[in-house]
Amino acid sequence: MLSINKMSNDSEGVKLARSSLIQQTLTKIRETRDFRDLKRNTFVVLAHLWLHNIAKEEGLFKLDEWEQPKFREQLIEKIEIFLIKHIR
Repeated sequence: MLSINKMSNDSEGVKLARSSLIQQTLTKIRETRDFRDLKRNTFVVLAHLWLHNIAKEEGLFKLDEWEQPKFREQLIEKIEIFLIKHIR
């Protein structure tokens, strides 16, 4: 019985750590004040997580939204979806 409880606690711990990492990553990306730096900063932050090549392969950096500041929040949402998909 103890091992089952330990496994579920570990799973909850992993979920919390994953959620925390995603939120910390989004915070770093959101801290970019100048929209012109958002794409570069996002690339650097994802590179620290070794996710930049996956992002390039999936076309995250080729989105039209990178060209228009009015789409900043939509970009952040797409980045969040990407992080949720790839941070395990």
